[in-house]
Amino acid sequence: MRQQTKQRNDLMYEQYTSKEIMLAYVKQAKASWKAIETLVECELKEGNDFIVEGTQIHPEFVYRLQKKFGKENFKIIFLIKTDSTLIVDGARKNISKSDWFLQKTKKSDTHVRIATMLVLYGQWFEKQASKYQMPIINTQVNFEKKIKQVAKELSLKNY
Repeated sequence: MRQQTKQRNDLMYEQYTSKEIMLAYVKQAKASWKAIETLVECELKEGNDFIVEGTQIHPEFVYRLQKKFGKENFKIIFLIKTDSTLIVDGARKNISKSDWFLQKTKKSDTHVRIATMLVLYGQWFEKQASKYQMPIINTQVNFEKKIKQVAKELSLKNY
């Protein structure tokens, strides 16, 4: 999709629905699982602590890793946002020069389409996390407080 739309969000979100794009992210993530699994295996063998984050890390994938390498080796919390208006407002305030949301988008109505896709993806993650009984936190409101809570949970849990 990215190649066909020349890396431009406006074009991609005009040619594809939010659901089609979200499902493409799911498919893309699954394509990277073997490589990430290899990384996890190497780091566990070395006894290293490490963090793996990103849209590629799905509850189903974590469940598979836990079955293969032991649940005790993983601390997991999924973070989502589910309010498209707040997603757009927050993204527009971002000052990062490498932010894909803003840098690859010229039309403001595309921001709403991107946020709609992110909400769908968040809802999908919510269902998956529930299915695999994994914690999920909506960081939409009180973001700073929620992130501090997540950091505390990840560092102090009984692992």
